[in-house]
Amino acid sequence: MKDFPLNKTGVSPLSRASKRGSILLFALVMVLVTAIIILQVQLKTQSQLQQSAFLFSKVRLQSSILSNAQLLLQRLADDDNLLVDHPSEAWAKPEDISDPTGISLKLSIHDAQQYFDLNNVYVSRPNLTTRKNAEILVDLFNMTGDFSPSEKIQSLLDWIDPDDEGFRESFFYEKKDPGYSCPNTWLSSMGELLWVNGFSPSYFERQKTLQAAETFNHSFEETFTIFPVKRNQAIKVNINSAPKHVLQSILGQSQEAFVDAVIAWRRDTPIQSLEKFNFQMSPSLLQDLNHYVDVKSSFFTLKATAYEAGHRVEVLALLHRSSQGDVEVIQWQM
Repeated sequence: MKDFPLNKTGVSPLSRASKRGSILLFALVMVLVTAIIILQVQLKTQSQLQQSAFLFSKVRLQSSILSNAQLLLQRLADDDNLLVDHPSEAWAKPEDISDPTGISLKLSIHDAQQYFDLNNVYVSRPNLTTRKNAEILVDLFNMTGDFSPSEKIQSLLDWIDPDDEGFRESFFYEKKDPGYSCPNTWLSSMGELLWVNGFSPSYFERQKTLQAAETFNHSFEETFTIFPVKRNQAIKVNINSAPKHVLQSILGQSQEAFVDAVIAWRRDTPIQSLEKFNFQMSPSLLQDLNHYVDVKSSFFTLKATAYEAGHRVEVLALLHRSSQGDVEVIQWQM
C-alpha cells in the first residue's frame, strides 16, 4: 500500500506522513535492488542467475509504473469539474508509454463507483420507503447468476457488523480447522470474501464459466466492488458510469425502461444532476435514486501493466479523490 497525495497544483503536501511514505517506498526499492545485485554476485548456476535477473527486471518494472503513474494521478487531481464524473473526461484517457530504458507501459484510470460496494450491506436507510440494502444485493447477485444469495448476504452482514448476534459470527468460524474470528468491521478487499461463509474459490470459478441467459451472466467483478473505508451512509454508484444491470438492480427490475433512457441520455453528455428526474418518477423511487446514486465519484482504480524482455508486472490501485481534488492511493496491489 502506498500513498501519493496530490493536490490540484501538482505539489505533494509536505506532511510528515507523506514524506515518510515516500521514503519507505524508496527504501523498499533500494533494498530489493541491493539484495538482487548481491544475489547475482553470489549465485553460481545458470538457473539461479536467470532467477535473479527476473527479480531485478521486476523491480525495474515496478519502479517505472510508480514513476509514470504520477501523470495519470495528476490528471485526475486536475479535473476542472469535481461535481460530475463521466468516462469521457480527460482523466479516463488510457496511456501507452515507452520509456527510454525500453519498458512499455499501459496505464488507465477507471471510475470505481460504477459498481456497488459490498460494504453497503451494513448502512442504515434514511427512511422506510427506500429499498432495503439486502433487496438490492439479492437483485445484484441474481445478475451474476446466483439465484440463492440470501445466506451469503446475511453472512456478509454478520462479518461486518460490530455485534455477535447473528448466525455466522465468530463462534461459527472458530469451529473450522483452523478456526478464525469475524473482524466485525468493513471488508478490506475482494480476497477477504474467501473467508466469509458461502464464498469459495469454486464459487468464483463457477461464476466465470456460467452459461446463463445474458441478463443473468454478468461477472462478479463487474457488479461489485469494495471500498475499505468507514461510512455512515451508502457509498453511491455513479449514474454516468454504472452498467445497466447495476442501475436496474438498485432501482428495481421493473425500471428497465427508465434505466435504458438514462443510458441513452448519458451517452453523449454527462448527467449533471439527479434533479432532472424529480418529475419523472415516484417519490419512493426518487428516494432510492438519491440514496444510492450520484453524478460524481470519489473512488477510482488505477490499472497499470509494464513489459520488458518477456517480463511483465501488473498493478491495481484504489484511489480516493477528495472534494478539493486531492488524490490519495489507499490500496496498492502488485
